[in-house]
Amino acid sequence: MDPLALLSVVTVTTVLTVMVLSHLGVIGGSTPRLGAEFIPVPQPAQDAAAHFMSRGDEASAIKDLRARTDLELEEAHAAVQLIASGRRLPFSPEEAAALLAARRPDVASEIVRVRWERGDARALKLLRTQTGTDPYAAARMLAALMSPAGGPGW
Repeated sequence: MDPLALLSVVTVTTVLTVMVLSHLGVIGGSTPRLGAEFIPVPQPAQDAAAHFMSRGDEASAIKDLRARTDLELEEAHAAVQLIASGRRLPFSPEEAAALLAARRPDVASEIVRVRWERGDARALKLLRTQTGTDPYAAARMLAALMSPAGGPGW
């Protein structure tokens, strides 16, 4: 095979693979599918974001929120937008899990099902894709969903 043709095939294959993995949320940041309302943000971080937004300083609000949490840029931006509109976000991952189970029991049940059938890693990936939360908070949310008091997982 001609080296140029081989290079062309490899390039197209690589680009398509990256596009598919990015679309599935395996690589790159993505806006949460359910919206930022299920992202746990501690009260002091929400207060600081609201303060920055009251001054019209969205960039500082996002920067401060990212410094206080492990959120990616897209998720921090979505959370800041909700905070600026006066919405209260859950303070803890456990509260976020309870909110998810109450408002979207279909998604919570799917996460629990994936956890039982495919393990923690798959369930955490699904939870992070759906909610946009950081890995540490996602692990705590999964634990809360799996507990008898917190969710449908028992």
